[in-house]
Amino acid sequence: MLHSKALATCAFRVASSTRCFHLGHEFAPPARFISQHAKFGLALLSTAIQLSSFILLYLNADKLRPPPPRQLSEEAQAKMEEIAATYEPGTMRLKKF
Repeated sequence: MLHSKALATCAFRVASSTRCFHLGHEFAPPARFISQHAKFGLALLSTAIQLSSFILLYLNADKLRPPPPRQLSEEAQAKMEEIAATYEPGTMRLKKF
């Protein structure tokens, strides 16, 4: 009887030490005691917090770096003027092609 009690005590210590290793129960309430409305609200709050960083980054993306200059290069400007010269008001001159 004494031997079995020591064995049971040792087994209890091993089992309880592995159970006590996880400390999540000390920092978070068990979910079974939270109402469904509170669970839903916590899920919405968690989703809003996670998405807010991406939304703020998207909205402030223009402020992160200065925008590039909004003008065409000289080559593109020359090509545009060359193409525009082939058009008359409302028509297209086919003799140049």
